[in-house]
Amino acid sequence: MKKTKTNKYTHPVPSPNDIIKKLNELIFPKKFDELCDLFSISEEKLKRSFQRTLFKMTKQKLIKKNKKAEYLIPRRHKTVQGVVSEAPEGFGFVILENDDDVYLSNHEMRSLMHGDTVQIKVIQQRDGRHSGELIKIIERHSKYAQGELIFSKGKYYLKCLKRNLKKKFILNKATIGNAEIGNYIEVEITKYPSKLDDSIYGKVIQTIGEKSKKGIHTDLAIKLYELPHEWPEDVLKEISVYNNYEDEDQEVYTSRKDLRHINFITIDGTDAKDFDDAVFCHPSENGWKLFVAIADVEHFVSIGSAVDNEALQRGTSVYFYDRVLPMLPEVLSNNLCSLRPNQPRLAIVCEMDIDFDGSAKNSKFYKAVIESKARLTYSQVSSLIADGDFSSVTSSTSDLIENLSNLYKAQTTYRKKRGAINLDLPQLRIILDNNNEMRGVKNITRSIAHGIIEECMIAANVEAAKFIKKSGIPTLYRNHDVPDKESIEDLYRLLRSQGINTSGSKEISPTALNKILSQLENNPRKDLISMMMLRTFSQANYCQDNIGHFGLALSLYAHFTSPIRRYPDLLVHRAISHIIDTSRQKNPVYSENKMKYFGEMCSKNERRAEKATREAEMMLKCQFLEGKVGHNYKGLITSVHGFGFFVQLNDFLIEGLVHVTSLTQDYFIFDKIRKVLIGEKTNKIFKIGAQIEVVISDVDVAAQKISFTPIK
Repeated sequence: MKKTKTNKYTHPVPSPNDIIKKLNELIFPKKFDELCDLFSISEEKLKRSFQRTLFKMTKQKLIKKNKKAEYLIPRRHKTVQGVVSEAPEGFGFVILENDDDVYLSNHEMRSLMHGDTVQIKVIQQRDGRHSGELIKIIERHSKYAQGELIFSKGKYYLKCLKRNLKKKFILNKATIGNAEIGNYIEVEITKYPSKLDDSIYGKVIQTIGEKSKKGIHTDLAIKLYELPHEWPEDVLKEISVYNNYEDEDQEVYTSRKDLRHINFITIDGTDAKDFDDAVFCHPSENGWKLFVAIADVEHFVSIGSAVDNEALQRGTSVYFYDRVLPMLPEVLSNNLCSLRPNQPRLAIVCEMDIDFDGSAKNSKFYKAVIESKARLTYSQVSSLIADGDFSSVTSSTSDLIENLSNLYKAQTTYRKKRGAINLDLPQLRIILDNNNEMRGVKNITRSIAHGIIEECMIAANVEAAKFIKKSGIPTLYRNHDVPDKESIEDLYRLLRSQGINTSGSKEISPTALNKILSQLENNPRKDLISMMMLRTFSQANYCQDNIGHFGLALSLYAHFTSPIRRYPDLLVHRAISHIIDTSRQKNPVYSENKMKYFGEMCSKNERRAEKATREAEMMLKCQFLEGKVGHNYKGLITSVHGFGFFVQLNDFLIEGLVHVTSLTQDYFIFDKIRKVLIGEKTNKIFKIGAQIEVVISDVDVAAQKISFTPIK
């Protein structure tokens, strides 16, 4: 009997047309194993069949196999769009969203600036490498620039603060005005670089100030990163209704759970003014009952309002060494939304049952009115616990601190059991005098009070993520991805060079990394090694899809506890309010697409804030060391590269670069595997963790460069 064919099974090996289509979609050629992954071919029999197909196509010259055993379409030129990243040496790369970066030569970079959006043609060279040819500039990134006004050979120039903007910046003399040589200025670009002339031309639009101006470095960072720092008129008009706001709105209070009788307290830094969170706990039959009350910002900031739109643009409060740029106007951040002591305040409460093992067993969320009974500081609470003398506080506050301390011990045990990574990095704080001038850097020791509040907040954040996830409402999760295998392997090599045992740590997990950290208890290089580990990790971000938090060893995490200073927390509050308010429509507050947009924007604004504060601090540190050029100091080598190595001064905890050109006693070769510089003749080695004495040879505040030379 003749068998009939059916279409039940599809041939698992792709056809030549499918292969050509896939290679055309790709920007870069792929090796055989990579193609197998792309086509989901895993069985050995199918792989052999696939390889025969590729061999035939190569013979027919439908595809090509290069010297690296990569498959591609012959003489393929593909156009792509991306963002330019300029290197200090003048060449650059086009950063693509879903593929490898494309190299741009110095010639192709002549008309381009860092951050420009461009369309390029990807060209494959004979050696198999790829480079780009500029087709067109889609959008210029920079319209303004900031820096130092300099004069040379009869012309005025801008010494730009943007370290990846290396082109000559010529200024219109007529626009200089009252600006003096050495002043910091802001310039509007009037003519962009071109293939024929790679100089940039501009006019001065503002004198930011002299180098000695109080707070000049923060002013510059605000300008450089375009941080919103003034309240628009529509925001000022909108918040004017709160100037004489009646605190005790009985109608609002009666619709909430009244917890004003509960002995909530806040524990914050000495200088804090915005109190997001208050805590209370007491022993229960199975452990503790923990209340975490968070300021109900959502009550005051309605969706789509002027305040809401401005908060989204800011994304986060920005904490500089000398000032704060708040996400919300001060009438809200420091007053109505701040859980001030002995004043009724609206809050969203996460009430949790914490077991004796430190884990949360049950939780619920509700809106409440609370009244903090005390505003305490971290140092104050830590001293109370250490001394055991609670005479300076009320008996109810004393009992609460004791309960929180006992709860913290259980939570710490649970944290270790869970496997959360315990880096315990030093917190550095710049010490300023009365004129806001830097006098040094202080290492802030993490106290038990910091740990108490952190663990309470983590518990509430986890419960918030669970609560929203269960409902299916779109929100933002706080994700921290697993480090990539290559980065971990590099880290392990570095650790072994420091005498750290990494055997038995082949898996990439928090538990494996904690085993390594456990070896550092009495190691003088503990902080350095912890920092090396931190640099290996991916950056945490906000996303509408949850992937868990690697560092905290949590499968689900969100930010709920700081809505005064973080926009993602406000979004989480809106989701929770939507769930617990039965009078609301059941449709989600935001769509998945909208939440994706919020995640990208909030992550970007968080990075912007981090870069701006780092930039301001670096300029301040440079100015501080400028007066110490020629002085000798001892330090620690913190990282080694082909161009030199960085040294952190023991006295000031500030890093500077020893460039290879200053190592005149020998020619030094960089060992990429061991991350060391080795003298060709002397065999002298510069490696991470080594102590060294250096002289401060040069400081460039505008370029934020500190140069050291080793003492021979």
